[in-house]
Amino acid sequence: MGEKTQPNTVDINFARQEIPQLIELKSYDHQFYLSGRDNRWFQELLELYYNSSIHAACINNLNLKIRNLSNSGITTDDVYNQCMLDYLIMGNFAIETIWNLDHTAILKYKHLDVSKVRAGMIDDQTGEVSTYLFSNDWFKYNNRCIDKLSAFSTAKNSDIHQIYYGKRYSPQSDIYGKPYYYSAIRWIYTDVQLERYYSSLIKNNFVGNIILSVNSYMDQEKQVEFERAIKRHFTGADNAGGIMVVYSESKDNAPTIEAFNKTEQDTAYQWLTEQVIQQISLGHQVPSQIIGIWVAGKLGASTEIPSFDKIYTDTVVIPLKNEFDRLYNIVKNKYLPL
Repeated sequence: MGEKTQPNTVDINFARQEIPQLIELKSYDHQFYLSGRDNRWFQELLELYYNSSIHAACINNLNLKIRNLSNSGITTDDVYNQCMLDYLIMGNFAIETIWNLDHTAILKYKHLDVSKVRAGMIDDQTGEVSTYLFSNDWFKYNNRCIDKLSAFSTAKNSDIHQIYYGKRYSPQSDIYGKPYYYSAIRWIYTDVQLERYYSSLIKNNFVGNIILSVNSYMDQEKQVEFERAIKRHFTGADNAGGIMVVYSESKDNAPTIEAFNKTEQDTAYQWLTEQVIQQISLGHQVPSQIIGIWVAGKLGASTEIPSFDKIYTDTVVIPLKNEFDRLYNIVKNKYLPL
């Protein structure tokens, strides 16, 4: 009987989706600056907001606190409220303005969805963006409508119809501002993937993850084909717990399937969940003692909450409100109520 040979192994490199990043690149026709490499930066931030319950709770409660501080109560200025939410989620906001003929006062202004606004090219003489572009759908490449408006200006000879673009100051970001929680984006993304992963496990009756060892020989072409099939059906959070069917020529060549240790997996999930909550709260600068007010099951001592809430208000809420108000009031102070 010949010596048993070591079976070939298939090394599967599971796909990793790229974490959203703000990269300012010029469009192919040099008409505007892309928001991110695929022009989807703002859409990605909105997806994180809509899909991470912890992240959304932090933003929504911060937004409510700021509104409550405005005029000693929730402001009735819808434009203010809409722009504030854009500013917290995306680090930018946009307002469409219409001046009077003398260019001494703004007759009308309204909120623009900043995720639909792109900055035009920087003027060589002023070093500033001179125009902004608006489109309801930037991704209908063959049939999209784009409106171009001048950047906001108080100069007498400037256009009557303009866009005012307010953005947070961010080092090395000349065109678009970054949101205040930027450092926590990786953890917010992790939270979204965790929710999708375990939701998929529930949907698939908690079928556990496995390690697949292939005992039969595969040439290079078959290995590539096999890896593609595995990745297509099992990689990514949405495919957790999927059913796999493997065919073999004989019992001796049947693949070996080993399940991960479920206890270790549950422990890792619990640890990772705690890390996600802690890191997201740090990114939002929310004291961990009050994060439990917004996230069920994480309540701190009730006697500690008022003092930590005041610290949060003084160090985060008020500074962010003042930061936003300085930008917003540039337009508001020019508005002439009709």
